[in-house]
This record gives sequence, C-alpha cells and structure tokens, in this order.
Amino acid sequence: MGDPGSAPALTPAQWSRLLPVARQARLLGRLAHAVQGAGVLPAVPDGPRRHLTGALRLVAAHHRDVRAEVAHIMEALKDLGAPVVLLKGAAYVLGDLPAADGRLFTDTDVMVPAAALNRAESLLALAGWVPAKSDAYDTLYYRRWMHQVPPLVHFRRGTVLDLHHTLVPPTARVALEASHVFGAARPLPGVPGAWLPAPADMVLHSAAHLFNEGMFNNALRDLSDMDRLLRHFGATEPEFWDNLPARARRLDMETPLAHALIAARSLLGTPVPEAAAARLMARTGLGPRLLSPVFDAALQPAHPACRGRGAAAAVGFLYLRGHWMRMPLRHLVPHLTRKAWRAVLEGLHADTTSQRAMR
Repeated sequence: MGDPGSAPALTPAQWSRLLPVARQARLLGRLAHAVQGAGVLPAVPDGPRRHLTGALRLVAAHHRDVRAEVAHIMEALKDLGAPVVLLKGAAYVLGDLPAADGRLFTDTDVMVPAAALNRAESLLALAGWVPAKSDAYDTLYYRRWMHQVPPLVHFRRGTVLDLHHTLVPPTARVALEASHVFGAARPLPGVPGAWLPAPADMVLHSAAHLFNEGMFNNALRDLSDMDRLLRHFGATEPEFWDNLPARARRLDMETPLAHALIAARSLLGTPVPEAAAARLMARTGLGPRLLSPVFDAALQPAHPACRGRGAAAAVGFLYLRGHWMRMPLRHLVPHLTRKAWRAVLEGLHADTTSQRAMR
C-alpha cells in the first residue's frame, strides 16, 4: 500500500484483497502501524479497522515479550565474559529502529563468539533453555555445518532462542570472519553486556539471510525490514552509503547485497544512491541482474492473489540454490536425499494415521 493515508477510501473489495495478503506476508502489523501513523485509523471502516487494531495489539504484545526475553537471556549470560550481540528482530526492537515498526516475532536471535559458545550453552541450560530438536542427524547438521547451535526452547515459557556464533554457515560460499562483526558491534545503552551489530552489518546480515539461504516464508517482510534499515541508516549514519559497499567487500557479502538493493529498489522503491549501486554492480557483474526476475517472483507473498505461475518454480530453484550456497556438493547431495526420504516416510506415516482414524 503506497499511501497509508488513502486507507479510508478503499472499497470493501480492496480490503478483502489487502488484508489476507498482508496477513500472509506477515505485514499486517506494519500496515496497521503505517495507517495509524498517517492518523487515519479512526476513519477506516469498522471491519478492516478491527483487523488493524488487533494487529497493533499483537505487535505490542510481541515487543513486550521480546524485551522480556532479552532481559532473561542477558541475566542468564551475565557471567559469560564475552559480548552478546542481538540479531534481527531483537536488535530492531531493543535498538528502537524503524524496522521494528509493526514487526512480529517467532524467536529471539543472539550471537556470541565461537570460543564462548560452549559456556553460553551451559549457562542457558542452567537457566532453563533446552534443545528443541532431539533427532541425532538434525543435531549433527547444526553442529557441523550451521552458524548456530540447534534451536533452544525454554522449558517453562516455551520461547525459542537461536544462539549463533557467526552470521553465515562456516561451510558457506561466503568467507565471513565473525571477528570483524564483533569488532564493529556497538554496546546497547541500558543493557549491560548486550551489543548491536554495526549498521552496515545489520543490513548485510539481513541480505545474506534472505538472498543466500533460500527460505521465502517471510520474504517480503524481510525485504521490508531491509528497506526500513536502508532508509533509516542512510538518513542518520554519516557516510553510510559510502561505507556499505566497502563493508560488503570486507565481509564477502557483495553478491547478497547486490541482490538486496536490486530487489528493494524494484519492489519497494528504496532510494539507493546511484554511486553506491554502481560501485557494487561493477564488482558483482551480471549475476544479480540476471537472477533479479527469479527473486522478484519468489519475493511475492505466498497468496494466490499475488504469486504467478512461475513463483513455485522460482522458490524451488532458489531453495536448491540456498543449499548449494550453504554447503559443499559432497555434503549437499546426501543431505537433500535424506531430507527427501524423511519427507516421504513422514507422508506415509500421516496417511496411515489418517486411514486408521477413519476406520
């Protein structure tokens, strides 16, 4: 919705199309925040207004929960002796960034240095966080190839924590040194021991998460986060746009950043200075531009009103590409084969259970 101030003028048919798509894209809260910010929420028709006010209440509850969860995490890790860097949604909320506006959450992400990872897990276990996965292969997959330990869930609150030791899998085709990220992080005022990634690193992590991992469940929401980060830091951080391409080169993230800037400009009209874009495109070549139509198709909300016939193929291709970006071929083929076989077995089990229930 380009102009939230026009919300009261939408027809019932337009609301019937807009609300399900926004909910599917996990952007209903952001839509509600924009309409409220435009000062026109009271003028919205009663039915749609109830959806928007409900979304605002849910967002407020999620933000309270995130702040409380971060407080629990920091209390558990107070004796870690190493920085705890908040990532993604937790960083947006605790950092009071515009990317938090209307944002909903399913988990909390933090990062500690690899050398402190075992101690962090022990301290969290003492405070009630236990592994959410018990499957031996899944555990091995996370421990050997991923940038985080298996997800942790608090045994009493049921909240999920993703504990990272770097931003991308160590086996990925990105030579990122996590020490650079820790070295540039900034302390979070009022929360001892907690840090936020540097502005450029926050953008680059978001870009790598969306454009390298091949998961598109919340793709447009994640692109919207990036749009808001770029607009905010571009206006508030001196020389942000001069430094971002150089930082991407330092962290080996030029390609995901190129994908992000192309998509953000194309789909959301994100203002990207031509000089910064030209520097980046000159180094990344034609690849990001050639893949742009594929990403544009996959970034559409997974709603029948939005996704065309080519969207499923685009998502499937980028899912495989994400795995190829994440691990070497000698590990990728057995991993995908195992996942496919397990999906078949789970489907057979579900069919058998359903047939027994019908008898």
